[in-house]
Amino acid sequence: MLERIKKSKHRLEGSSVISHAFDCAKAVHDSVDALALRTGSPDGVDVVNAFDLVSSFVSKVHYEESDVDAELRFLMNCRSAFTNADGALIKVVQRAISIVKRCVTTDVKKREKTQAQAAASVAFCQITIPSVADIEARLKLIVETAKYATACELHAQVDGVISSAITDIEDAIESLRAERVHAFVLKLSEVLMDNPAGHPEYGSFYAIATASTMLEKMSTEDSTKYKAYAYLALAYVVASFAETRGTLNKKNVELYGGSEQAFVDECVTWAKEMVSKAADVVYNDDDLLSTRSGGAANIRIACVVLDLFKSDSRETKKTIQTLVRRCEASELITANNDDDDDVMMLRAFHILKNKNSPKRETG
Repeated sequence: MLERIKKSKHRLEGSSVISHAFDCAKAVHDSVDALALRTGSPDGVDVVNAFDLVSSFVSKVHYEESDVDAELRFLMNCRSAFTNADGALIKVVQRAISIVKRCVTTDVKKREKTQAQAAASVAFCQITIPSVADIEARLKLIVETAKYATACELHAQVDGVISSAITDIEDAIESLRAERVHAFVLKLSEVLMDNPAGHPEYGSFYAIATASTMLEKMSTEDSTKYKAYAYLALAYVVASFAETRGTLNKKNVELYGGSEQAFVDECVTWAKEMVSKAADVVYNDDDLLSTRSGGAANIRIACVVLDLFKSDSRETKKTIQTLVRRCEASELITANNDDDDDVMMLRAFHILKNKNSPKRETG
């Protein structure tokens, strides 16, 4: 039956049909025992194909958009029944995220009911995502959940989702590729920019602080530039907090003495700290600093400094001059560069050098 469901273009509707198909899917799932999971296909059981059938079943079951409660009950049953089928669990979470996504565009007149449905779906995602074995899939699902929860203004739950994500990646960071961690922080930053109210107890910088701590645990072997760029992404987040300070909740304003200016000053402090961490990471990596990548990294950091801070301040000029000098000692300046990115970095280097060179005093 599941083979027919997989090949069919039709969706499953009707409680009796769904119930019967669910029993078949559970039987297929349960036929794959612990030995099969370890060894692949003992006793003629094709593990991949069996779990693929289960995932297909989860995708094909259909409920009316208005019947959110029934759909969530179905997803809960799937979560309990298909604990070993990672693909099915991913499908389950994706369906719950789709419910939250639908809630974003629902009629405002139904706002209270919609908010409750979205909150229930986000809670379901938070409980289910840790069961997904694939770490990269898990991180992607977490960020997607936070993205649409933010759109539904579920800020407190967003903070819970983000905290779960950071804890998750902290535990697995040594096994993750540096590019993947960087990509995760970029996507997380997009969510944070839309959630300036921050944690209701710890304030707007709670997620920034925990993300920064997570990055400190990241191995720098062959990954320095990605770690530096992740810090720069966090610098842009706190800069965006300053621009959207009017959306802070009352409790967070009180954390800064009721002064929005005090909050803005704190944003500047945090942004400087993130940029400083990025610069230190590159500078302390002797293998990277003198290379083309190291030179480009220092120029990127200098461009961020120019973008985020007052260009006419002495501190900004001094920081850029330091980063430009570090770049001058790298292969980016001496090598023949045909790469488009390197050419762009060289142009930025010359602009920054001319703009921030110390002016000589004339007699």
